[in-house]
Amino acid sequence: MEAAAAAAEMDEIIAGLKNATLEKSPERALPLLKQISDAENNLCDKYDIKGDLLELLGLDDRAVQVQVARCIAEVAKTEAQRDKFTKEDVIGKLVSLLSVDAGSLELTIQVCRALGNICYANDDARSIIKTTKGDERIFALLDLDVDTDEDDRDQFVRVRCGLVSNYLLGSDDIAERAVELKIVGKIEKILARCVSDVDKYEDLLLNILPPLSILTEQISELYFEPSLNKLIAQILAKCTNPDLAESCLALLHFSAQNDDVKLLLAEEGLCETIYKLLEKYKTFANTDEARVLMKLACDLIVLILTGGNYDDLFEEYLRSLVSSEWSLICYD
Repeated sequence: MEAAAAAAEMDEIIAGLKNATLEKSPERALPLLKQISDAENNLCDKYDIKGDLLELLGLDDRAVQVQVARCIAEVAKTEAQRDKFTKEDVIGKLVSLLSVDAGSLELTIQVCRALGNICYANDDARSIIKTTKGDERIFALLDLDVDTDEDDRDQFVRVRCGLVSNYLLGSDDIAERAVELKIVGKIEKILARCVSDVDKYEDLLLNILPPLSILTEQISELYFEPSLNKLIAQILAKCTNPDLAESCLALLHFSAQNDDVKLLLAEEGLCETIYKLLEKYKTFANTDEARVLMKLACDLIVLILTGGNYDDLFEEYLRSLVSSEWSLICYD
């Protein structure tokens, strides 16, 4: 009975929304949009409201645009609705509303959510964004310098990187174009600002590193500039969050496949940093989290110690590790 009542109520809400759209009435549309957003996602699956929401999105009313974008973000959590919104007119309009203007943060947050959910496991949506060069506008969001002291800015950091990550999880072509659009340099600028106070910018770092990790998975020949590798090593040395440490270790492991990078990282004191990391987490060795960290750390040390003619440089680190209780233990 409850399900039938909820379905009947949604019928009325959708009918009201269509009337409000025909009348171009923001006042009537706003409460209905909110009701749709707050309802269970699958209640909307049988309806096609794409045209109505696109029409409302075109109104010159910021409050309506925010609620429409929020509504799309919520209903696009289901595959059925995601398919309905995978259209060039909808995606193009949403992308056009993305702004690096801090004054438009509320709208940008909801548009990021909408596009991020549409892009989730959706190669067709990613293809539309790439073909229409919407990725340029998406990556431009990384140029917006924000702190996370306020709730809305904290949310922006999360949804911005969520959108970037969901988009990058597509084809190799998408990742390669992202590199052409200098996404790595944009991320490096963010890391350069965060390295001064890693604890303060912890949330920002936890959100900005995943897109970089995705690029390493998509492009095997990706090369990080020495300055970026140094920043990641410095962040690893300063961080106290195991998730952040794990991300840094994984990125450095990718970079250390190159012999020149191995030497660079050694000169940056990475072996000493990793040794201290092992010391920090050895008392928690029985936890899965610590085991993952330790395996990554040990694998990275082994990688650095192999290849190249850097025996003199690494001898001190090797001696200290072999004499310790760890002895380069790796957990399978």
